[in-house]
Amino acid sequence: MGFIPARCTQCGAEIKVDSSKEAGICEHCGTPFITEKIINKTYVTNNFHGATVNIINGDARNFLKLAETYLKSNSGEEAYNYASKALELEPNITDAWIIKMYAISLCGKISDLNTKEIISCGKNAINTTHNITEVFSAYLEIASKWLDVACHKIGDMTQLKLMAANGGTDLQMFASNDNEFREQIYRYADGALKLKLEVPVEIIEDNANIQKTIIALANQYVEFCRMDIKRCSLYGVHMANSDISTRKDYLQKMQIGLPDNLQIKTEIYDDSNKHSDGKCYIATAVYGSYDYPAVCVLRRFRDEQLSTNILGKMFVRLYYTTSPCLIKCLGRNKIFLHICKKILDQLVLRIKKRYRYDFEITYVDKL
Repeated sequence: MGFIPARCTQCGAEIKVDSSKEAGICEHCGTPFITEKIINKTYVTNNFHGATVNIINGDARNFLKLAETYLKSNSGEEAYNYASKALELEPNITDAWIIKMYAISLCGKISDLNTKEIISCGKNAINTTHNITEVFSAYLEIASKWLDVACHKIGDMTQLKLMAANGGTDLQMFASNDNEFREQIYRYADGALKLKLEVPVEIIEDNANIQKTIIALANQYVEFCRMDIKRCSLYGVHMANSDISTRKDYLQKMQIGLPDNLQIKTEIYDDSNKHSDGKCYIATAVYGSYDYPAVCVLRRFRDEQLSTNILGKMFVRLYYTTSPCLIKCLGRNKIFLHICKKILDQLVLRIKKRYRYDFEITYVDKL
């Protein structure tokens, strides 16, 4: 067989073992060994996706290579374990610390995203490299992935749409449960911000690529907020002023370090009432949002049916003349709103059936 690479069980040094001899002596510490035993102790069999791989037990470079392979296959737990083994042998391997950062982000669940451990690994990586930019880039890449997850989860409104399309009878009950779900999703966004804030301002100011990444992160967060607002509007919930302030503060912190001309000036606010001072007074008061699906159906009916004939136009004019006063006087009266909702629910169902209006989340006014 010739010479086989192995590791001395006494001093840990790498040695060459003559497989044709029954025994040998470590050239570094003088410890004798039996050839068959040291080879068996050195080599372990690891099954990776159906393929058998022989690795040198205790060789940090081999552990690192396995960690990289598992990370590419999104196997976070295995990548984390092998990177940890590599670091036990050589604590100053920058790539191993960075792999652990990515691996933790893959292992984390909604309820236990371990942002602190990722930051800790990042600091260790910074202490072992001259290229600190790669560590900060890793922070931002993980932050971007978390915001992607948040957008995907908060934007999945299939169940809400079905409830609203069927009259929304279960929406209020669903809303209380949905609040807990949304709070869990916010942890992804919060974790993303914490990672971004680990990037020093001077690094951001001097690196155009990092600036582009942060701008993309800010845009991701704006999209996340818009989806969240849309989700709430489906069951008539308005954003509290404290929530709006938190969103604005988040966006400002996300853009710390960016030049003024690159910062996103988009306002993050609850726009569910943005049209409520102009049209659909009663319907908006009943359903809680100008963009509530039932309100969208009524607005479309107004534009495409009522506004095409004289009687319809007269009704629309009368509605907008009287409804502001009604809402001002009775807009907070639960009995009034309950009666109106029953009437409007039936009207919406008839309109949808007769004119075959598809269920809509948004509708752009034609008037």
